[in-house]
Amino acid sequence: MKVDVLQLLHQRLTVESTWILAVLLDEKRFVPKEELWQLVNDCHAQKKGSQLPLIKSRHYLDNFMYRLEGAALVNLQKIGQARLYQITPLGEAVLKFNVKGAN
Repeated sequence: MKVDVLQLLHQRLTVESTWILAVLLDEKRFVPKEELWQLVNDCHAQKKGSQLPLIKSRHYLDNFMYRLEGAALVNLQKIGQARLYQITPLGEAVLKFNVKGAN
């Protein structure tokens, strides 16, 4: 059952969501939304050699973050108006399943 859930979540991850989770895993802390946006685009540009940003707007980022939060793949911490995100253990498992494939 656990593998089925991981597989289903893996299948529904977008490229952008995968990059977001990977950056959050690498950061190992709550990351402010604006900083996360920059980190994801910088990491994508560095790894893929792309001049175009992966996440083009704040609205686009918000949509991905709402989906990831709803799927329990990220935790949200609000401090005043700021939104900070951190990968959950489930998000980490889905990301690693994504990398390794079905076992």
